Amino acid sequence: MNLTDVITEQAERQPQAVAVHMAQGDITFPVLDTLVWRAATWLSRQGVGPGQVIGVACQAEIAILVAILAAARIGATTCAVAVNLPQPMRDELLDSVDAQILLTDTPGLDAINRRILVLDPTTLLDPAAPLDLGVRAPSPTAPWAIVSGSGSTGKAKLIPCSHEGLIARRDNYAASLGLVAGDRMASLVRLEYTSVQQFGLSCLAAGASLVFLGKAANDPSRVIDLVKQYRVDVLGATVMHMEQILATLGHEPRGLLAGIKGLALGASVITDDLKKRVSTALTPNIVVAYGANECGLLTSARLPHTGNQPGSVGLPLPGVEIQVVDDNDNPMPRGEAGLIRARAPGMIAGYFNDAEATAHAFRQGWFYPGDICRLDVSGELIYCGRADHMMIMNGINIYPAEIERVMSSHPDVLDVAAVPLSSPVHQDVPVCAVTLKSGATATPQDLLAYAHERLGSRGPRAAFIVPAIPRNSLGKLVRAELFKQLRQQSPTAQP
Repeated sequence: MNLTDVITEQAERQPQAVAVHMAQGDITFPVLDTLVWRAATWLSRQGVGPGQVIGVACQAEIAILVAILAAARIGATTCAVAVNLPQPMRDELLDSVDAQILLTDTPGLDAINRRILVLDPTTLLDPAAPLDLGVRAPSPTAPWAIVSGSGSTGKAKLIPCSHEGLIARRDNYAASLGLVAGDRMASLVRLEYTSVQQFGLSCLAAGASLVFLGKAANDPSRVIDLVKQYRVDVLGATVMHMEQILATLGHEPRGLLAGIKGLALGASVITDDLKKRVSTALTPNIVVAYGANECGLLTSARLPHTGNQPGSVGLPLPGVEIQVVDDNDNPMPRGEAGLIRARAPGMIAGYFNDAEATAHAFRQGWFYPGDICRLDVSGELIYCGRADHMMIMNGINIYPAEIERVMSSHPDVLDVAAVPLSSPVHQDVPVCAVTLKSGATATPQDLLAYAHERLGSRGPRAAFIVPAIPRNSLGKLVRAELFKQLRQQSPTAQP
């Protein structure tokens, strides 16, 4: 089955129902299906076929949605990237998945050694636009998307997401949010993130509609009014979004979003303090989930019914099997922390062209996300942290090795170490400590500008110049000693 078939089914089942709400106007399921058919026809006539990988970098979320669905309909594969991602990072990612074409709605977007296709969804509304039902791939074997992730080494891991896998996961995605036909779902995280794509496509499969809030959602002071204006039932957000929204509110606000059925918070650890403040100011109907692109959602908690204890990410979803094991893969007793491993519907078999990473993360039919967790007596999963030193800032995975690789290429840098500083708002704030070569004159500002040009939002937020990076006899970073040095320069710095 092709995952886009469900759009056609919804168009036939409820021809008056809205699939997408946005400022430019509503789009019904039949109109969305027609847009996808015409975009698929256009792609096919541009030479895009089954198994081909195309990059997608669009400003408008409706363009991202149509592009993803159109490519999937013809059996092609998409790799979505943010439009504002620095060109070197965008090209590196698209090279890694062998994407020879970049599809965008932004004329003039640069790409090296890549063919550019400019998609204008408004032209697809023209009744004269070609539509060929023969372009559909009935049983695609290529993934509908490839996601780039990384481990603690910083080496990209490419995650192939199959049609079959998403179809197997859809019910759990919708059920975790309580989505049913007629509901409206919006996300403050943009659609180029694959986790949001999977939630969005699952929403449409359930007969619910997507709400694209547009650029206005970038203003935290407007989000509550937008949610009410569009009558959003489920809102997806990160810890960063919640802190920004709460900071705009007056004294002791209460129940400003009491009417929504679910406020889904993800991508970061949700502290008890934040849960309490959100419950009071906005809504107690908080949804917390845990999962990964490799396996989909594993657990879900719906406050105030489950997920109330510190660190809880809820109970396993239907079809999901979870174990907490020690370093020798022996199951741990309830209440004791260890490595989590899981089996889940739609779980991938391994990474794309990476036997080493596959062997590490997939063993005996289990997936090992690399997290430390414990199961309590009731079966709720308690998240304890990462087994490696990956940072998560505002829901974005940031890898020390990636920062260190870029900073070490600066001509003035002799040695570098990237570490996180703790933040109640952003979770992990990446910083780097640098030792300069003899006679070098680079300033912290110079180093940060160099990093930002090459890493964008994944770069360090501060640079510290230190006499030497503390390392042991094996060359490994002595983190405690480094943090001691950082506190001498910035007393508020906390690991």
